[in-house]
Amino acid sequence: VKGKVQCRIEWDEAAKRPSVPVQVGHACSIQEFGEVQSGRAGWRCSEGDFDWPRGFKSTRLFPSMSKDGKAAYVCEIVEGDDGLPSFRIHEEDDAKSEPLVSASPSQCWEQVLSRVNESRAAKRPRI
Repeated sequence: VKGKVQCRIEWDEAAKRPSVPVQVGHACSIQEFGEVQSGRAGWRCSEGDFDWPRGFKSTRLFPSMSKDGKAAYVCEIVEGDDGLPSFRIHEEDDAKSEPLVSASPSQCWEQVLSRVNESRAAKRPRI
């Protein structure tokens, strides 16, 4: 199907859940599906279409915030101290970096993009 990402999901009969990791396209994979927090206040997405799964974890290739080239980013949905979903992103191979944390995945990725752009701008020659 043109324009659609297709992936094959294997079923783990013993665990009664899909086997992971699941490759989604060429740049993203799901490491953990997490547990849906159905009915918990604050765990429904802002559009109201679905509940965020606590413990969801994926990796995605994207330009690095700290070096030339691409990096694998680990993206997670965790429970914050307030009991609400917290979205966390960090570069997989950069143990020194603090994870970017926000109340929405969009805000996390905006922080990543901002840092990537700052890093690129710092490397450009001044004219």
